[in-house]
Amino acid sequence: MAQTEIQLRALVEETRKQLAEADLKVIEVLRGDEMKNAVIDFRKTALERHLNAYDEACQKYIEGKIDKISFRDMYRSEIRNLAENEVTSKLILSETSNYQSIKKVYKEWENKS
Repeated sequence: MAQTEIQLRALVEETRKQLAEADLKVIEVLRGDEMKNAVIDFRKTALERHLNAYDEACQKYIEGKIDKISFRDMYRSEIRNLAENEVTSKLILSETSNYQSIKKVYKEWENKS
């Protein structure tokens, strides 16, 4: 279990880094307005990878493949922030969400129906 938790944290941290790098590129391009669409697509892909990492972690939580108490302690505020963020909430909480595991964990932890 501990190895899985370490791998999940590493995956989330790597996607967080990629997302930050994408944000910097978007800022650079918006200043120069060159290749704007390509950079925005790059940012969108980085965000999808980031959410996929959280979704995978939440799936492991749901399946009981990791310690549920430590997972909740480690990820509760992060999951809440994702689910309540103006941009990512639309992706996570929609009826057709590709991130059903994040949605399920968020609703469980925050007593949302």
